[in-house]
Amino acid sequence: MVDNIAGSLSGLATSGGMGKSSASSDSGETSFSDVLKQAAEAGVDTMKQGEKASADAMIGKSSPIDVVTSVSNAELTLQTAVTIRDKVLAAYQEIMRMSI
Repeated sequence: MVDNIAGSLSGLATSGGMGKSSASSDSGETSFSDVLKQAAEAGVDTMKQGEKASADAMIGKSSPIDVVTSVSNAELTLQTAVTIRDKVLAAYQEIMRMSI
């Protein structure tokens, strides 16, 4: 599931709607899509670490403290992503309600 999210975000960032502008590529600045992609990749990595810690605990390779820490970080990352998604949707709905 986490890999599907990463693939979707990678495809979204490379599509025409979120490509680099010529000004950002010439001046060496990072674009918004690059920052978004990096944040998504960091979130996916955190989720994968939580999954790996859980799997390692099932076979006795990991301590309970490591599992709780990794799963808590993954949960916090997921809650942050859901909150950001909700805020973006609320902003989009507000824009759609505006009269021109």
